[in-house]
This record gives sequence, structure tokens and C-alpha cells, in this order.
Amino acid sequence: MKVSVLIPILDTEPQLAETVARLRDACRDLDLEVLLVVDVPDPSREDAARAGNDEIAEGVGGRAIYRVGQRGFGSALRLGFAEATGEAVIPYMGDACDDPADIPALVARMEAGWDVVAGSRYMPGGRIVGNTFKQRMSKLYCRLVRLVGGPPIHDVANAFKAYRRSVLDSVTTVAESYDLSVELTVKAYQQGFSVTEVPTTWTNRELGESNWRASQELRRYSRWLLLALTGRRRARAGAVPVIERSEEG
Repeated sequence: MKVSVLIPILDTEPQLAETVARLRDACRDLDLEVLLVVDVPDPSREDAARAGNDEIAEGVGGRAIYRVGQRGFGSALRLGFAEATGEAVIPYMGDACDDPADIPALVARMEAGWDVVAGSRYMPGGRIVGNTFKQRMSKLYCRLVRLVGGPPIHDVANAFKAYRRSVLDSVTTVAESYDLSVELTVKAYQQGFSVTEVPTTWTNRELGESNWRASQELRRYSRWLLLALTGRRRARAGAVPVIERSEEG
């Protein structure tokens, strides 16, 4: 199975070289495509962004795609989804927070027949290094989504997931920010795609600063909590084919 790994970048990322080096070493046995999707909101910084990111992408046989004068995690991933050629497509953070050693497990579950395989920090075996208030909020949010009728996984909010190409071709998304990961997973589940999870490790960044802002994101994430709740009600009325699938199914 060909695997496309998408790494969204805002201008430059101080830990990107380390991230892609670890990715290359951990995925030597996979048919791997690496795509950097680089947002450069200020066109005057384009040359600097290209100088750093092109070299890093070429070092792992990948390529960089630039969006000059644009910014947005959700729209950047949609472009990456459209450009990717793999059957399995995996968003992967450039700040070294995701463990690339977990990628083969995501791919193995997809090869076993699952459509969406979530990397889970909150299921047994998953863990967080450098737990913060943000992560505690995330864990509570994921629990609520599951309880109201969302996908039966522990970490719907994690961007680190493997999506089958048919999911990306079938599910329409509108989110412009980090909540795209929740929107895509909830909608895929409600459309009947199978969703499972594997335990993964998430490490809080050591360099730079996260672009995630709680005050801006809470409203965005709340709409997918509501979608999970309304989807459950519609499913009970026979309008939405929500499929339950066991680990053995």
C-alpha cells in the first residue's frame, strides 16, 4: 500500500529537519510519499520559506507545495489530500510531536480493511509526553464526542490518522482550522466508513510556538460535537447508516 504523509507548515518549522529525518528512518519499509504543504501568508517571505523547506523535502525524496498569501490548516490539508497519490494518507505534524514509529501500525490496520485509523493518545497504551491544559481539554472533548454518538474511538481530535483514499474522495469538509480532523472523522463514520484506532505517543513541542489558540478553536470544535449528537439522533430515526464494527469484524 502506498502511503502519503502530509506535513503542513506555516512559513518554516524549527523542528522540521528532525521530523522528516525520523520519518524517513521509521518508514524505510513502506512505499512512502512525503508532501510538505507550506503556507506563506506574507509573500515577502516566500524565498526564505522555499530555501529551507525545499532542501528538507528533497532530502527525503519528497516535495513541497506552496500556498503564497494563504493560511489555514484545514485548507492546507485539503490541498495535500488532492495532491497525494497514496492509498493511505496521513497528516503528520512538522514539530516532532507525532512518533513516526507509530505509522506502520496505522498502515497495518488500514491494510486489514479499516477506512480510518486514528492515532490515539487516550486509549490504553497511548500516552502524552508533556501533558498540558490543552491536552486535558482535548481528552474531555474526545470523550464527549464519543459519548454523544461520535466514532467509537478515544481520540477523535488527533490529526495523526490514516485515511483511505475513498474516504477523502467521498467526504466533503469545510473546516479551515485544526478541527478538520474531527469533522472528517465524524462525517466518515456517519457515512458508513469503518473507524478504528491504535495507541500512539504525542510529545509536546520543544522548539517554536504552537499556532493552536483555545479561544479561537472552541467554537469551531463545538460544531462537530453537535454534528455527532444530531447524527446519532438521525441514525436512530433511520436516516443515517452508522456502522458499528468490532475489532474482529
